[in-house]
Amino acid sequence: MKSNLLSELIEILEAPNQRFSHYQVLPKMLVSNFPELVKINYQIGQLSLDEPRLNWLLKVIDSDVENVVEIGASLGYFCLSLSCEHGMSAKGFEPLSI
Repeated sequence: MKSNLLSELIEILEAPNQRFSHYQVLPKMLVSNFPELVKINYQIGQLSLDEPRLNWLLKVIDSDVENVVEIGASLGYFCLSLSCEHGMSAKGFEPLSI
C-alpha cells in the first residue's frame, strides 16, 4: 500500500503541466520519511513562499491551538508541517475535479 501511494505521488510530482507539478515545496517530513523523493525530477517552478508563510502562521496562531484545517492544501505543506513539526492535529482538503 505504502509503495503504491508513493508511486502515485511521484507520478503526480513528475508529470509536466499537472495541477500539482512544480508548485509547492515538499514538506520536510515527507522528504525525510521518503528519501526516494530526493531523486525525482521535481523542482519548484515559482517563488517559494511556503516557509515564510509557515513562519508567519506560527507567529500569529495562538499557542493553545491543537486542530487546524487547511482548505486548498495542494501538496499539504502547511498541514503536514503543522502536524509533524508542531504537534497539531491537521486536516488538509484539496478539491479535485473528477
